[in-house]
Amino acid sequence: MKISLQTLFALSPLAVLVVAISACDEDITGPFEGSTVNLEISHVVGTADLVVDDVIRYANVAGNNYSVKDLRYYVSNFTVHFDDGSTYGSSAAHFVDARASRSETHSIQLENVPDGTVVGISMVYGLDAETNVDGALPNTLDTADMEWPPPMGGGYHYMKLEGRWEDSGNPGSLLGYTTHTGARFMPSMGDTYRHHHFINVYMDLVDTAIDHGESPEEGYEIRITYDVNDWYEDPVTYDFEALPQQMVMPLLDVQEQLMVNGPSCFSASFATV
Repeated sequence: MKISLQTLFALSPLAVLVVAISACDEDITGPFEGSTVNLEISHVVGTADLVVDDVIRYANVAGNNYSVKDLRYYVSNFTVHFDDGSTYGSSAAHFVDARASRSETHSIQLENVPDGTVVGISMVYGLDAETNVDGALPNTLDTADMEWPPPMGGGYHYMKLEGRWEDSGNPGSLLGYTTHTGARFMPSMGDTYRHHHFINVYMDLVDTAIDHGESPEEGYEIRITYDVNDWYEDPVTYDFEALPQQMVMPLLDVQEQLMVNGPSCFSASFATV
């Protein structure tokens, strides 16, 4: 069932929190020689592959027709979950640019993953509190362009999702939108602490055995599907026309809505390669 934006923010603050991944009984530590698990991210909008350009190709449940001319984001803290409750992962942050010309950013490798039966994988969409501080990431052109304005709290954008949309009240008119996410700390807006807004995502996997001795050269692949449309419709309907402005970075209620919708954007499947 879809939930209106007004209904969501009438609820208690707990209603807008994404449920954190439960701590496992045991974390696997090295050093040892294990398997390489390659994470491959594909971007879609509903049933269509994402095309990053300025053509109005997509529609969300609110009836907004829109384009995606930019999608860049960070993912971090990938963790493989085993059927015995143990976990193995990496706290590293990875920059992804959804354009086909940047396909090298769509692949992430987890090295030395131990043998066991995998039941899921989790990640942070964005950057956790320790990483999302000024200067924490390598100084590259990509990270420089993802910096979050200091007056809004500093650190880095978690996501830049941008394009244009059709104004239904003015046929033929195209307006811009910027669905940006990040941490907000604005004392001028009443903030007494930093609102982080990163998202814990858990993706179920069909039980799959990793056995380094059986396939040491082939490795394994987890295919992550990222559906852009779910930012706007699952479970809370996000309507471009209902927003007072499209620059949503300082809007706490919108940032919290995106936290609620974010986990449903992702699903995963396992394959040997």
